[in-house]
Amino acid sequence: MSEEGKGPVPRKRKPKEPAAIVVQAPSKKPWELTETEVELVRNHIAKGASNEELTFCLGVARRFKLDPFRGQIWFVKRADRNLDKKDPVTKKWVKGYRWIPIVGINGLLHIAARDHKKEFGSISKISYGPVIEVEWVEGYWGKDERGEAQWVTKAKHKIKVPEWAEVNAFKRGDPLPTVGQVFWEEIYPNVDNAPLVRQMPRLMLGKCATAQAVRKAYPATDGLYLQEEFMVEPYEPSEQAKLSETKVSAIDERIARFKELNGGKMPTEAQCSLLELGQSPEEVLLAASLSGGTNTKPKEIPPEAPEGSVPPDIWPKGPVPSTERT
Repeated sequence: MSEEGKGPVPRKRKPKEPAAIVVQAPSKKPWELTETEVELVRNHIAKGASNEELTFCLGVARRFKLDPFRGQIWFVKRADRNLDKKDPVTKKWVKGYRWIPIVGINGLLHIAARDHKKEFGSISKISYGPVIEVEWVEGYWGKDERGEAQWVTKAKHKIKVPEWAEVNAFKRGDPLPTVGQVFWEEIYPNVDNAPLVRQMPRLMLGKCATAQAVRKAYPATDGLYLQEEFMVEPYEPSEQAKLSETKVSAIDERIARFKELNGGKMPTEAQCSLLELGQSPEEVLLAASLSGGTNTKPKEIPPEAPEGSVPPDIWPKGPVPSTERT
């Protein structure tokens, strides 16, 4: 009893400790997933995928020996007009979708180096064509008098972009390079919904040319595409793709901040690469001021030559114009 006679003093209950979360170590073949990992992919990486679609996604990852948990491959849900169906009840057309496997440029090169060890060589510097001017429309989706979706034009803008980009992939033992060339009007016919492409047109088109050259030179990479090659039309992203979109938004903010600090001037291609790697606009501008110019380029670390590699002096210097293989 308490001194005031109000009854026994209740004892304080100790809070329950949270249950320990057990995470299994990845196997030697991380592309072969357990049932628990399959459910994680279903709920986070390919959210909304049916059993058949998920089987396709995981089948692609296993075939290419890529780990979705390391971000080596993810899946994007895109509209496909060939899969559009008419609802028998409402008599309205329902959009059809399909899942597309997406990798980064480094993931594509990883597969080429892994599966083509004897032939894997180097990638040339990107060459660009003449600068052209293209138009893009700023707008939003509204509704017409019937209440149906309608694109409302807000303003029209023009940007300068390279007409084409070209990359050479050099293979060991082959005197001629494999050429990858892409044209702006074919890759990006409409950039209304591609803000990152408008911000860094040379970098985006250059990645597409690099991917094409790698796929043509190394057959093991066939069937895999970059996100930069699918940035024209709006799509319904997976959870992994949303993380990539968040990264893109952060890059846009850094570029806008850079312009504000740099008197309205856009960053150079080298500075865009630094911003994409995560450096702040202040750090990029400081590095430019210390170097005495704005053409600051990131330092390139030469890769270590593997055993039995071909000496660099016997590598082909460039394509032969008369016998170039495309």
